[in-house]
Amino acid sequence: YNPDSVCVQFDDIKNLKVAELRDVLTKRQIIYVYHNQIDARGDKANTEDEVFHACEEAVQEIMDLIHRMGELVGEEMKQLHVDLWLAPGMNIHRNPLCGRNFEYYSEDPVLTGLCAATETKGVQSQKGKGTTIKHFAGNNQETHRMTSNSMIDERALHEIYLAAFEQAVKRARPATVMAGYNYLNGVPACENRELLTGILRDRWGYEGLVMSDWGACVDLPACIRAGMNVEMPDSNGNHFKDLSNAIKTGKLPVSKLAEAAQRIKELEETYGRGQRIGKRL
Repeated sequence: YNPDSVCVQFDDIKNLKVAELRDVLTKRQIIYVYHNQIDARGDKANTEDEVFHACEEAVQEIMDLIHRMGELVGEEMKQLHVDLWLAPGMNIHRNPLCGRNFEYYSEDPVLTGLCAATETKGVQSQKGKGTTIKHFAGNNQETHRMTSNSMIDERALHEIYLAAFEQAVKRARPATVMAGYNYLNGVPACENRELLTGILRDRWGYEGLVMSDWGACVDLPACIRAGMNVEMPDSNGNHFKDLSNAIKTGKLPVSKLAEAAQRIKELEETYGRGQRIGKRL
């Protein structure tokens, strides 16, 4: 409930100036429009066109503010010597008890994708600064968030839970994508080849780096084979032996390991500051 909410009849809306309607929307007031109460003297088609045009302008103004916020984040990153912003978080508001809802955008995938793409563009307009869209994908609850299995049918997956990520990838080309903790239809997100390669890269054309959520990588060779590029955080060499054995036994093609290393190198060249990564590769 918003005590500043307003209930506006359609006849009231059509008399609002564009600037006034924008003011209503940007103050997060709630508008209730009763289409069945259109003034019989008015032209319904033209009146609706005018209202929706005003709403479109209002949304664009909000997107301009989000873009500016992204620019400011990028400027602050420069001051703090940060290259990658571990945001925006853009999972769908499916459960009101999800502990990360405060940093997600909406229950609407279209709005979520538009906001994330706009904010990413703002951040990445600052040279050498990149974003990390997360948590890919279906990580929408707090109970057992790190081990839950999100069983989502094909239509719901693509129309709700992947749609926002698709918009952000195609509209803004974020520097990195973070794979989530959860299982998606029985497969860990970090080991899910259909998700990380089939959808993200082959269908959407994503060319950036894919990282794991912190501690989400259990089987590093399987993750790299699926299309993940870097384990976060550093496991202090605990998985090096697994990689070596996987290469020797043929479970992990050398080409996949080389691809992961190349994407890390490209990320460092674009967003890094010439630190240790290039020498190690």
